[in-house]
Amino acid sequence: MRRSFARIGVVLVAATGSALISLGVASPASAGRYDCDPGEYCTYNDFAYSGGRFTTESTTPDYDGVDAWTKLPVTGTLVPVTLNDRVSSYRNNGNPHTYSVVASYEHRYGGGRLLWKAPLGANSRYVGDNNNDRASGHYWVRS
Repeated sequence: MRRSFARIGVVLVAATGSALISLGVASPASAGRYDCDPGEYCTYNDFAYSGGRFTTESTTPDYDGVDAWTKLPVTGTLVPVTLNDRVSSYRNNGNPHTYSVVASYEHRYGGGRLLWKAPLGANSRYVGDNNNDRASGHYWVRS
């Protein structure tokens, strides 16, 4: 009789363990990341496409006075967050029939160093320590 209960206990533990393992955690794709629509270049204030989001279909040479928008965790209310010197990740879903590459610069109006060139379809979960929180403007370019 004891052996039967022992076997049942092992089966229950194994079944429960499998159930717990299969629950897992939400992947970043399903955890509410901000989408970037076709034709848009999107910047995010935080790592992995989170924090404030700014979307545009055009050149924005000066991020001064430009706001990204972020959702408050509890209420979901959108609030503005400054964009200048706050970009940590991006997506380029630009238009292949026009300018499709985005060039981001350290200073406004293309000043300072070129931080990155993002070809059509490029995504960066993190722009790197040397470029993080340094972008002050971007231009759409042909290549």
